[in-house]
Amino acid sequence: MAIRKIVKYIILGLVQGFTELLPVSSSAHLVIASHYLGLQTDLNTEIWLHFASFWALAWFFRKDLWGMAKSVFRPKQYPEDFRTVLNLLIASLPIVAAGLLLKDTIERSFNDVKAVCLFLLLTSFVLVLTAFLINRNRKDSPAFGDSLIIGIFQSLAIFPGISRSAVTFLGTKVSKLETKPALKFSFYLCLIASFGAFVLALKDFDFSAFSAYDLITFVVCFWATLLGISFLERIISQKSLLVFSLYAMALSVLVFLTK
Repeated sequence: MAIRKIVKYIILGLVQGFTELLPVSSSAHLVIASHYLGLQTDLNTEIWLHFASFWALAWFFRKDLWGMAKSVFRPKQYPEDFRTVLNLLIASLPIVAAGLLLKDTIERSFNDVKAVCLFLLLTSFVLVLTAFLINRNRKDSPAFGDSLIIGIFQSLAIFPGISRSAVTFLGTKVSKLETKPALKFSFYLCLIASFGAFVLALKDFDFSAFSAYDLITFVVCFWATLLGISFLERIISQKSLLVFSLYAMALSVLVFLTK
């Protein structure tokens, strides 16, 4: 393996993993990084990297997930965990429907860097709106209707450039969730979406094309995602959302003008 190519794939894994949960669109960074690194990536590449992030999330929240798993079989003994499971199922319905209906359109958008930049600009505006709603705190957990609203917001993130974390977090704030449970609910939804995307793509996944480079990006992405989770939990605030917004706006304009 060429050292230079290995370094490129390490960078790709770092970019994808660290930005997976940051509200700046990991898919946009993947497309942009691939473009400037001269690497050919497609929907399968992103799904494989998202699968690495899925395992990182699953490991980070393993105790919570174990509690939810037990609640499915003993709902009366673990009512709060079971309610979380139901809320997550409801919130996941819109993105499943959107993914099935718009699969071909999504795949084409991965080859259009300028379209990704425009979606990233939209993410910037979403972050500004979320920043002004971040202190809108009244609930510790979403009602079933809130979960559907959050899921509809999340479904916007099927296009590369629109941050799943950003639109999902906006949905939680529109539903007036407290910031900490809102952030955790957003993480859970990202975990489900990553796993769901991988499962849906299995029939089109070319396992024969799997290489050592893919393994490298998987491992790097896994650890970078863990780092990103810890980082976001510590810095989430109105000020940080505005900083992320400015960053997303600057990146989208810069790449759009230099493409």
